[in-house]
Amino acid sequence: MNTVCEGLEDLVNVKMDTTDKHVDASDSCVKRDTEDIKKLLEWFLSHDPFPVVEKIISIASGVAGDEKINCHNAREVGITSMTRIFGQTFNNITLKRVDKVLPLLTISSAIKVHDEKVPIDPVLLFQRTSITKFFEDELQTFFTNMN
Repeated sequence: MNTVCEGLEDLVNVKMDTTDKHVDASDSCVKRDTEDIKKLLEWFLSHDPFPVVEKIISIASGVAGDEKINCHNAREVGITSMTRIFGQTFNNITLKRVDKVLPLLTISSAIKVHDEKVPIDPVLLFQRTSITKFFEDELQTFFTNMN
C-alpha cells in the first residue's frame, strides 16, 4: 500500500507528512501485515482448505455423505426424471424413489418412514413444536406418547 501511495505522491508532485497518513499505512503496520500474509499462506500450503475427496462433505458440520447422496447431481437427476415423463399423460406418470434427490442432511438428520430415510431439519421441527404448543401439559403429553 505504501508503494501505491508513494507512486501517487510522485505522480502529482505532492508529499504528505507522516501525520497526514492513515495509521494502517505506517511502515510497521505494512511490515506486520506482510508477515501475517506469509504466515497465512504457509498455513494454507500445509492445510488444504479444499482437499480432493471421493465423498461429498459438509463444510459446516464435517458430515461425509455416502454413495446414496446425490444432491450435487440434482440437475442431472431432474433432467433424467423429466425425460422419462415427457410425452406421457398425467395419469400415466410414475416417479421412482431412485430418481429422488437426497441432500446431505439425510446422513445427519433423518428418520425412517416405511423403511425409507426421510430428511428432517431438527431446528424447524423444534420451531414447529414450540409454535403448536399452547400449554406445557400438551407438550408433555405429546412427548410421553412417542414411546
